[in-house]
Amino acid sequence: MDLQEHLSDFGNALVASAAALVILAWLGSRLGWVASLAFLICFLGVIGAVVGLKFIAFDLRPPVGETNILGLSEGAPSGHTAFATIVYGALAAILVVVDRRPRAWAAAALCLAVIAAVAITRVTLDRHTIGDVVAGLIVAGVGVGAFASALQNLARDRSVSAMAPFILVAVVTGALLASGIRFNTLALL
Repeated sequence: MDLQEHLSDFGNALVASAAALVILAWLGSRLGWVASLAFLICFLGVIGAVVGLKFIAFDLRPPVGETNILGLSEGAPSGHTAFATIVYGALAAILVVVDRRPRAWAAAALCLAVIAAVAITRVTLDRHTIGDVVAGLIVAGVGVGAFASALQNLARDRSVSAMAPFILVAVVTGALLASGIRFNTLALL
């Protein structure tokens, strides 16, 4: 497996869901069950929206190889991009809103770089069009925005180091990527 495949797999359903579980547990232990619930609702909302839109696109749009690079294909929106955006975007929001230290900002920038890498590799691997990837970014971006807004209110007077979930997510995703275990969500559709 080459580097592009590994980068793309940060958005794989299994890898991103494992990272989401780490985030969910950390939120519950540090900011309370309401913060965990806010993340869970946004995460599941994004997944539901992506699945629903994929069913619609599959019936209405042509395959990736038969559409314009900027158009939507039958795989729209990109699930990998949406998973990466909601998980690593939420982690970036936690780092920026809760921690606020310079190293947290650097870690948040790394989270955004992972999202960009997933989005770019979905196109360069010919799995999606640019339109599919942008659609995934938009759908999940709404979820990240809603979570960040809730987090802003929940973490108003708290100053907590958020580097622990960042490191745990890095370890969990790294271990899953190294193991080669993947989950193909398209097999379920």
